[in-house]
Amino acid sequence: MKIKIITLLICFLFLISYLLPLGCSKRENLNGKDIFFENIFSGYNDLIFAKSTRDKYESLFALNYKNGLMRWKFSVSEVESFDFIGISKNLIILKIRTTLLSALIALDCTNGNLVWKFDFNKNDRELDIIDALISPKENKLFIITTTDDPNNLKNFIYSIDLITGRMEFKKNLPSCRLVDKSYLYDDLLILRTRDGYNATFSISSGEISWIDAKLFGSIYSYPIEINGLLYGTGGFIKSTEIFVLDPKSKKVIRKINGAWEKANDGLFISDHFIFYYQKPSLNVYDLITQTIKMNIEFPADYLSFTNAIITEKYILLSFKKTFEKQVVKDSIVCVKKETGKMLWEYDPMKGGEIENIKLIENNHDAILIKYASCVFNWQRGEKVEEEGEIAVIDIKSGRYLWKRSYSNLRDSFNFLFLWKERIFVVDFDGNLKALNSKNGKIKWKILSLKR
Repeated sequence: MKIKIITLLICFLFLISYLLPLGCSKRENLNGKDIFFENIFSGYNDLIFAKSTRDKYESLFALNYKNGLMRWKFSVSEVESFDFIGISKNLIILKIRTTLLSALIALDCTNGNLVWKFDFNKNDRELDIIDALISPKENKLFIITTTDDPNNLKNFIYSIDLITGRMEFKKNLPSCRLVDKSYLYDDLLILRTRDGYNATFSISSGEISWIDAKLFGSIYSYPIEINGLLYGTGGFIKSTEIFVLDPKSKKVIRKINGAWEKANDGLFISDHFIFYYQKPSLNVYDLITQTIKMNIEFPADYLSFTNAIITEKYILLSFKKTFEKQVVKDSIVCVKKETGKMLWEYDPMKGGEIENIKLIENNHDAILIKYASCVFNWQRGEKVEEEGEIAVIDIKSGRYLWKRSYSNLRDSFNFLFLWKERIFVVDFDGNLKALNSKNGKIKWKILSLKR
């Protein structure tokens, strides 16, 4: 009887040892390991995916977001590096790079197993990926490649089956300088060039046609979809026209001009609103009703308007303003969405900039902000001092829900990422910490190995 029990126990332990490498139930504490975190790519279910670099070796860690324990790890060789493309259908897509383009791979998000690998043909090794777009609806991955030689431009688009990694087609694209700001809308892929022009590629037919306008400013903006039409600003820095593209006909069906032609800054489109600053007023134009929704006056020290975040009841506006006539600092102003009434302003320091502002996913009545004032050494090309804070602020009142202040660069945060009820921060020493978004308390941390 004892022999049978021992035999069953050995079989059970063997089974567990077999399953652990697959990541099904493997948990490992990474504190004290030889790691140095750089950033966090994304989150998926109960996992976050963090990149670590140590001695030229790059690794991807899948960590449980609640406790920081490692689920699985993927590493490349010393001569390789990888970039994150996206997550879809329980797959995380990575671009593996060497001196010459190497491959695309898909890993199972749950256990890190390799699902497929796509190697480019030898003749295509001189090509470089400039953009990659995932279409979950069609289960496709579109890869746009180009050559580095401006005298011999070759552009291609690859369609790869997202589930199997099999190439469905490869087609030539126009010989022009493409940029990494392509846009996918249903069957239409909009390609952008460095001179601001656009071309459309029909996924179903393979037809390529040029759009008769500098539609979306190629580098500075993405189109907004309203009732099946795409709205975008033309030009690069100071846009004065809104172009409306019908994806079905692939034609610009109309152009919208307005008072923003005399704006101090370029146009900014969010939701279905156009924001433009014409000192001393910020104007908000409704694209659906084609009327001015609000006009808000600001004092003369508000130099320029930079961004807008729209919630159900409020609009958060970012400005650059002067302080003591010499220093330029960032400021956030909250106004009511329906009336434009100013509720509060956030500018906590004598001079600084907003490096990050995000809505908290599980609480859209609060925002996360990183505000910093830094000294930059131009000879060394890096920050040498920094003070500031990360804070969560109640949108309705403007009051701090909590904040974490710091007075030196080592206590600062190089990277911020939000996932579920956690705020993940990576500092300049490669440490990763998870904060409770409700109170700022550290839930867990992974400290890099000090040398």
